[in-house]
Amino acid sequence: MISSHILKNERAMLYPPPLSKGDCIGLVALASPISKAERDDCVKILTELGFQVRLSKGLRGENGACLRPEEGGGHSGLSYLAGDARQRADELNQMFHDRRIQAVFCVRGGYGSAELLPFLDYRGIRRNPKIFVGYSDMTAIHLALQCRSGLVTFHGPMVKSNLIGPKFQEERPKSQEEREGWHTYQWESLWKMIGRDGELADSGRAVFQNPPGEKIRFLCGPDTGQIRGTLAGGNLSVLVKLAGTGYLPGLQGKILFLEDVGESAARIHMNLIQLEQMGVFHKVQGVLLGDFTGCGAEVEEMLEYFFRDKRITVLENIHSDHRPGMGTLPLGAFCEIWPANRRLVFLTKL
Repeated sequence: MISSHILKNERAMLYPPPLSKGDCIGLVALASPISKAERDDCVKILTELGFQVRLSKGLRGENGACLRPEEGGGHSGLSYLAGDARQRADELNQMFHDRRIQAVFCVRGGYGSAELLPFLDYRGIRRNPKIFVGYSDMTAIHLALQCRSGLVTFHGPMVKSNLIGPKFQEERPKSQEEREGWHTYQWESLWKMIGRDGELADSGRAVFQNPPGEKIRFLCGPDTGQIRGTLAGGNLSVLVKLAGTGYLPGLQGKILFLEDVGESAARIHMNLIQLEQMGVFHKVQGVLLGDFTGCGAEVEEMLEYFFRDKRITVLENIHSDHRPGMGTLPLGAFCEIWPANRRLVFLTKL
């Protein structure tokens, strides 16, 4: 059974109770809106997977705020937001307070989750720990919950963005067999980390694995021994914008995970320079890099250039990012890196 453990030099990190088939999953739109058809597809896929589903008020259509403007939503006045900040924050708070709900899944990312942070009930969330799953713009929520609530959360697939399959229709791989393989990998990777009979809950230890054929690669730094720390990070662009806000957790002794999408190599470089000048790469134990999807051919060369003189181990091609086949990382969990064999292990205690 997953439980909380004390981390050295910081507050207790709390592992939420694991999920069982038949449990209730709450669906929220914390950033950008979705259509009614997409909402219905989200409910359908989770029901088919064996769960009950409870929609946030905005997604139920009672005020339509989490739906697209052409379908009566977008009441914030901005088409790219699923309602105003306080309303979206209240919906997330309600999900954590509702005892009928065992996990909270995000339907999609987009823009605007950072403006929820002043309105979240961090003490209430810590008193009612639940699984929280999402990525991309949800990085702001992950970091704030790690910083203010001490909650382990999950950098994993979102329902509209990943589980109902638009990425598999629009991007590689093209064959039905390959698409099904990516979809199976996503769910198995998530369940390994959050399921009651998954590795993390069952044995207190889970090995992160990429999809078949995708190897974790060594980029630079020491390549022997073992590196330990708790995992923090997510989307690089979102993370750097939290600097100085009070919602970015301390990174001393952490393992830092970074990924991004749709940015130029130059902009990614500048964001890394900002982290460097904040002292981040002198504080962390190691760095894990996901893909920098759609960021241009120069980004790989830039990453090698930037990290080559750092005295930390850097592994790359961690498959938890904007590519098809979204692996799940437990943010705030204990992490062990074995550089020699490119092995990444998560534990509930050291």
